[in-house]
Amino acid sequence: MSELYPGKNVYISEYYSKKNYYSSKDKALFIGRYKKEKDNFRTILQFDLEDWHNKEIVAAYLMMHICRNEIDSGIVQVAIHRILTEWDEKTISWNDQIYIGEVPELTFPVVTGWTGLIIVDISLLVKRWLNHTYINNGIVLIGNESANNLVAISNLKNDDKKTWPRIKMVATS
Repeated sequence: MSELYPGKNVYISEYYSKKNYYSSKDKALFIGRYKKEKDNFRTILQFDLEDWHNKEIVAAYLMMHICRNEIDSGIVQVAIHRILTEWDEKTISWNDQIYIGEVPELTFPVVTGWTGLIIVDISLLVKRWLNHTYINNGIVLIGNESANNLVAISNLKNDDKKTWPRIKMVATS
């Protein structure tokens, strides 16, 4: 087993639609709506899989640490969409939004108030990147954008490396 950290990780904001957050001091990446309509955040991640092209992948798990949860009640499904175009984390903003797959590759639930490690099986997506069915331009995480339900995950600026987003790869020897 091996862990891969993102080569790129940034969030974008609809409210500050021209702003890029690459240089932000925030130790989190934001997903979903914060306080009002059009106050939406999306998280964008890309992992370099170059060293994995000649390996037989058994499983791949996206691991993230939810460090903030402002879901009012119930469960929010966070969608993972495949990114269809190249992007630059140093310049990307809401206005430059990347093209994404219309249908999410998968979704995962986040329950009201819950924080901690969340593990999502993304094996099929990773295998499709590795066998070149899909081009690996990364993923975008989209939460509930119709109600105030902000969620945040730790990013690479967090002091605790154990909370960084990563993919745990399981391969045959």
